[in-house]
Amino acid sequence: MFVSNLRHLSGLSANAGRLITSCSIITRGRNGVTQRHITTLTSHEMRGKVSRLYHERMFEKITLPTVATTITTTQKLPVDSNGILCPMGSVDQNNTHSHYEADYAHVRKICDFFHVHPPAHGMRFHSVDLGGVCHMRWERHTEMQTYTFFKPVDSAETFSSPFAPQNVPVNSLPSDWLATLPGAVITALHIAVVGDSKAESATALCPDEFREAKRLLNHNGHVVGAAVHRGTFRAYTDFKEHGDSYGRIVLYPMPNLAHRMAGGKVIQRLIEVDKYRKMALVALPLAQQLAPEVERLNGELQSVMTAVQTLDADMDNDERRDNLHRLCRLSGLSLKHQTMSEYRFSASTSYSELVDDRLDDLNVEKIEGIPNIRTFVQSTTHPAIRTCKSVAARLKSFSQSSQLTAELMQTSLTVRQQAHSAEQLVEIKSNAKTQLLLQESVEGLSVVAITYYSCGVLGYVLKSAAAIGALAPLGVAPEVLLGGAVPVVGFAVWRGLHDMKTKVLGPK
Repeated sequence: MFVSNLRHLSGLSANAGRLITSCSIITRGRNGVTQRHITTLTSHEMRGKVSRLYHERMFEKITLPTVATTITTTQKLPVDSNGILCPMGSVDQNNTHSHYEADYAHVRKICDFFHVHPPAHGMRFHSVDLGGVCHMRWERHTEMQTYTFFKPVDSAETFSSPFAPQNVPVNSLPSDWLATLPGAVITALHIAVVGDSKAESATALCPDEFREAKRLLNHNGHVVGAAVHRGTFRAYTDFKEHGDSYGRIVLYPMPNLAHRMAGGKVIQRLIEVDKYRKMALVALPLAQQLAPEVERLNGELQSVMTAVQTLDADMDNDERRDNLHRLCRLSGLSLKHQTMSEYRFSASTSYSELVDDRLDDLNVEKIEGIPNIRTFVQSTTHPAIRTCKSVAARLKSFSQSSQLTAELMQTSLTVRQQAHSAEQLVEIKSNAKTQLLLQESVEGLSVVAITYYSCGVLGYVLKSAAAIGALAPLGVAPEVLLGGAVPVVGFAVWRGLHDMKTKVLGPK
């Protein structure tokens, strides 16, 4: 008979820091023990993290009936930007790191208070029993964190009044710890899973149950409901904050259908519907602020374009530059608004899609005679997201239009400047030609003048020579010699000036 034992050894690769897993099999036989090495695997650095994702954030196994309290907070607070209030500030990697440190320190504080193991640093999920007082589930997301506390219903008083202050699990926690939660609360909710439903079917109207749900919700106003999770639970809520600043949801399990894991899943999905709905609607006030601003910018852009179109022929370059500066300012404002709102609008669209996914996962079915939860939620989130998308599209269109108009004006201004430069070049060329003609005329006059004075000097020399008889052997009068010398002197003067100009200015 053989007995096999599998042993795994782990280490780090020296060159890449990757996890190395070696596997060996120990075999026991009649002749003793033999060990055979099978293989060595080099694991990817992300293998462990990806594998853990499958087992993180599992649904809680709750005891029915039970009362749950959930609180979702965010440290991204509103920021004013030139009169436009951005609801959740901006994304900053350094702030994100400090936000996690504050959230982690706070969840560790409550674990230390109840003497239970805290989550490891860097973890974003933790589920632990707080010393029998209640069960805590902590989740941290990109922009928020969620605490959920579960407490089983253990008395008839709790069963009849699950939302009373002494019965909700959050009041079993230290008040100073609750008061110092990092950031601000974005949503807070009580969920009570009470007695079994008395309805004939999951979607049938039960007047007694509906009246009881309205009593627990503490008013006679607008209440919506639905059968969820393939008819295993019936849910009622009003999506309002009550006097204790918490919302309320009442769940009735269907007899012989609901179980612990299903209850945990339904509570988790309803919590996610509520918090993702709030996060999706956060962008609506921003869109409502930007809509009139976009209208104002569009009006100013139209006035600039009208001025450019009507006064194009008579507009000088200074006026064109002023209009170009106005267009650049409008383009800068639109880009600023677009940059500020783009992340928020994109995040809200993602949150809205998550709400729809969670409603689909809950398999929401309408209860006869009662407004449907899905219809109520989507009637607010879908129009809000469409408004955000519309404002985002208008901002993008305005930015493109203003930039295109500015480019066209810049091109027009450049063309006019080039045409003006060409006219100036033609004028300069004409002036240069005129100056050249004048210069050549002056040079000709200079040759004549120098020749005249040179011949005058030469005449005095010849007359003096004739007076002393130096010209007698030639038998020529001095006037004849002077007349013959004029062309020679003129050519010599012209040649001398030409050589001097060539030497100074070059051969061209």
